[in-house]
Amino acid sequence: MNLRIRLFVALTTILFPFHSANAEVVNVSCVSEDVINAGWNGPLTISYSGGPEGEMSVKSAHIDLILPASQTERSGEVDGAEVRAVSIVGSGETMSTMPDSSALLACASQTIQPEFKDDADMQAMALMGCIPQTELGPVDVKIQATVRVGLLPGDEGVIVEIKRRYIDALMPAGGEVSIETFPKDCKLSIQ
Repeated sequence: MNLRIRLFVALTTILFPFHSANAEVVNVSCVSEDVINAGWNGPLTISYSGGPEGEMSVKSAHIDLILPASQTERSGEVDGAEVRAVSIVGSGETMSTMPDSSALLACASQTIQPEFKDDADMQAMALMGCIPQTELGPVDVKIQATVRVGLLPGDEGVIVEIKRRYIDALMPAGGEVSIETFPKDCKLSIQ
């Protein structure tokens, strides 16, 4: 499992004290779309409306998604205090503007040294390096999108992970072609 995903899962499963977000609109605003991809530094907003089940909207210069979503809460005792963990996950197949997959794969194949041409991990690393320099495609494409939001207590912020996988594209080694982004400096507001 990817180290960033393990870190996200660990952080969102720790039990935090948090105001219940059920039956309210949860808005998240992030200063930057991604901490990794240079040039993806514009703001990103996420809105979730609903209780245990609802709809999530994600918008930025490179993302425009509306997904079915669900909110989960876990509670327990930590150091003698009752605490609650809250996460919201939106997931589904949808159409989205994405970097052109052919250009992305061509860039990645040019960057990989010949001895690593069949290595799925090296292909994924090369792909990540090509994302900032690949233009968005002219039309929306079919993707599987997953957006995970972990709500931290008080003013500690929000952890967001976004994964968008091309449905109709594969890496030369057979792995999926996906873009993972980790927005920066996300803040929560509940209405």
